[in-house]
Amino acid sequence: MEKATQCSVSNGLAALMLCQQGMGIAPVAEFAAAQFLAEGQLVRVLPSYGFPSSLIYIRCASEPHLSSRVKRMTEFLQENLQLSIAGLI
Repeated sequence: MEKATQCSVSNGLAALMLCQQGMGIAPVAEFAAAQFLAEGQLVRVLPSYGFPSSLIYIRCASEPHLSSRVKRMTEFLQENLQLSIAGLI
């Protein structure tokens, strides 16, 4: 079966904005859509459908040379994306 595609994007924020404007559905990270969901601007569809987990790796200088910005970003990812980043903090 062929899908009729009116718009295609490769950016999560663009997909989120298109969904908000009623252009269709898209797989969007829950943390990115949370405010729109809470405000009723978006609704969750296909709640039982999920995506496989992915790993994110951060390559940076060793601990003594780790900048505060990299450390804060790593902490943000761990807290907000529920990641397990071994050996960086």
